[in-house]
Amino acid sequence: MNEDPIKVLLVEDDAVDRRLVERFLAGCSQLIKFAVESVGSLSAAVESLSSSEYDIALLDLRLPDSSGIETVRKVKEANPRIPIIVLTGLNDEETGFLAIKTGATDYLVRAANGKEALEYLRSEYTEKLCIILLDSVF
Repeated sequence: MNEDPIKVLLVEDDAVDRRLVERFLAGCSQLIKFAVESVGSLSAAVESLSSSEYDIALLDLRLPDSSGIETVRKVKEANPRIPIIVLTGLNDEETGFLAIKTGATDYLVRAANGKEALEYLRSEYTEKLCIILLDSVF
């Protein structure tokens, strides 16, 4: 098995959501290691993509300096080859489908509040995120 970690660029401005995603990735550690760099804005993501290599990006669509599908377009412009997993809000699958049409690899609907997020953490979210990441990278 390859010992090199998968390099993940996590683009998320909310500190709580960022920590939850980092915990989800830590839950995948039996399968593979992740090296996560977190940024809180589109401009920081574009800068990171221009100065470092990543295997995949996890992208929130509501950032201080960008929102919606335009966020996917701008990340794709910065690095056309990077797989993008869009993190979208609960019951927002239409945006997820639109993100895929725009160039995202996949999307993941996440819980809308802390209690739901913790319940989701204990259920399928961790497993689904790990599978999507592994499928996107390999």
